[in-house]
Amino acid sequence: MDRFHRAVVVDPVPAALRWLLVVPTTIVTWIATMFAMAIASALVHGMLPLDAIDRIAGIEIREGIVGALAAFAWVVSGSVMAPSRRRWASLALFALGAWAAYHLLWDWRFPENHPLGYQISRVPFYLTMIGGIAGVATIWLGGDPVPDPGQAVP
Repeated sequence: MDRFHRAVVVDPVPAALRWLLVVPTTIVTWIATMFAMAIASALVHGMLPLDAIDRIAGIEIREGIVGALAAFAWVVSGSVMAPSRRRWASLALFALGAWAAYHLLWDWRFPENHPLGYQISRVPFYLTMIGGIAGVATIWLGGDPVPDPGQAVP
């Protein structure tokens, strides 16, 4: 192509179908991230005592790390699946995820076998929010890795 004619991205999946697939894609990615983190946690548990990371960090951090990575994957996967307006989709997905995280993690309590058993900790909630914000920042600041359909590419 010369400099006056640009290739146009043609999307094989209709835009309406891609919009319908945004939420299922995000949910599947969220579940896959949780499973991957469970496997990684089991591997780390084999190398370190169960509460060694908590002693190093001084707080219960494992749930927060899982939440942060899941929130990041939630926002980024759904935003990339959106056929257009990916930046605004990332904000909408973050808001939906923040609402879910608030209801799931706001009153999170330490497990019974933890030295702080049954006490409330907000650390998992806050780390999950940081992961979601990092996902939004990735979409907003990272450029558009997948051009919108109909958009000319150089």
